Amino acid sequence: MLDLIERERKDALANDENFSAMPADEVERRLATSTDPFLTMYGWRKGAPPGGKLDLRLFIHDSVEYPTPKVFVHVWVGSGNIDSGVDTFLANVDSRFPRLTRPEYPGLAEGDPHKFPLPPGIKRLDFELALPAPLEESVYLGNICLMQLDNYAAGRMFGRGVFPFAVRAIFPLPPPRR
Repeated sequence: MLDLIERERKDALANDENFSAMPADEVERRLATSTDPFLTMYGWRKGAPPGGKLDLRLFIHDSVEYPTPKVFVHVWVGSGNIDSGVDTFLANVDSRFPRLTRPEYPGLAEGDPHKFPLPPGIKRLDFELALPAPLEESVYLGNICLMQLDNYAAGRMFGRGVFPFAVRAIFPLPPPRR
């Protein structure tokens, strides 16, 4: 897994993208002690113009032996990251932006295609966040929530992430991904 993180980090830098990964010691600890899914890393475009699109790709590890049912990822824009309470974390929403959830029901069984084979237990999900127009030039805070749904009770949150991105009227188009 650590090789994949380093490969994705280099790919993000080569494509002038932002990247965040769980520290190596935390990845190793979770692999050794937990069967719960966790966000291992994610990469995203640095920004886009109003009316443009922001690409986000994220990688989740889930146990191969004991896969967790009904796992989803929810993505939105707002100030939720600084909020420690799950109920208000999910409610801190900038309503000008869409709220996205993937994958389709019944949850994370298969990930999106990747250009090379992924290690066992790793799934990739791609999001394309449409930016509204008009929109003030600023830095906005994208949020990620890794969660398990329950049809008849409260679900569980397994992790969260944040991906700050810039919105500017003139933003260079990203080069084609290598």
